[in-house]
Parts: sequence; C-alpha cells; structure tokens
Amino acid sequence: MQTLIRTTVLLSVGYLTAFAGEATTRWSWQEAHSIVLPTGNLEWAPQPFGFKAGESIRYIDFESGSDANDGLAKEKPWKHHPWDAKATDQAKSCRGPHTYVFKQGVVYRGELEAHESGSPATPIALTRDPSWGAGPAVLCGSEMVNGWKRGADNKLIPEPEKVWHVDLDWAPRNVW
Repeated sequence: MQTLIRTTVLLSVGYLTAFAGEATTRWSWQEAHSIVLPTGNLEWAPQPFGFKAGESIRYIDFESGSDANDGLAKEKPWKHHPWDAKATDQAKSCRGPHTYVFKQGVVYRGELEAHESGSPATPIALTRDPSWGAGPAVLCGSEMVNGWKRGADNKLIPEPEKVWHVDLDWAPRNVW
C-alpha cells in the first residue's frame, strides 16, 4: 500500500497562441470546457489534449532515465528535471527555454523550483507526448511511504483487519 504526501499534479496542456501578431498566453483553464444547451443544462465538451513541441525538446523518464544522458531523445531521457535539486550531470546543467516532455505512465517524484523563465516567443513548457508511454504523466512533490502493516491491536477498533498503519520518522504536513 502506498500513500502520497504533499502535492500531485497531472500534466495538462498549456500553450501559446498569437492574435493579430500579438503573443498571448492561453492556458487550458482559460478556455470554455462546456456548452450551454437550449434547456439551460451544461454539456461537458473539453478540447482534446494536443502535444505541442517547442524548438528544443528534453525528455524525462523518472523510472529508467539517467541524468548522464543527453535528454535529446526518448531513448536517452534524463531521470530528473533540471529544476530538481537532485538533478546531476547533463540534466543539472541544462538551461534555457525548452519543452520538457515527461514520460506517460511514470510518476515523477521530486520538487521543481523554477530559477528561469521563457518568453512569449520561446516559452518553457512541461508536458507529455501521447506517443511516449501509456497513462498519465504525474508530477508528485511527495514521498512514497512504504512499510505498511495490516491490522490494529486496539480492541476498541471494529474490523481491525481493515486498518493499515505505518510508523514515520518525520511529521507530514498533509496525508491523503
């Protein structure tokens, strides 16, 4: 059994569009995701995800990547994003406006702290490529909790076989 602590983010789509020669940042939450029917009811109508690669792409696979790789191809991804304090080698030294593609079906465990930004013409993007992996790409600024034990030894707890517990050597801020 696993518990995630802190924050979990599913990668969505953030993209750049231009109107009349003026660059404007548009994000998925700024778009309408429903339509109003003649009855007044709402119908869910989200736009499908569209992968948009920038001019420079870096690939990240937390499960089987290596920071010693160049990160330029799906076959040679990094383990860590350059903004992660645990990044080493080539991943750590990368700077500039890139499209960072996280492998689908992989949970990235780390904290990203941005020390740089792109521009409207050359944005920094965190995204996923539907042709690489299966399932969601998940960023978790959390720690996995292992060592769960089944059962409770307090006789006041009904159905003690349905209780799981673990001893932590640190105090979590949030648990869910």
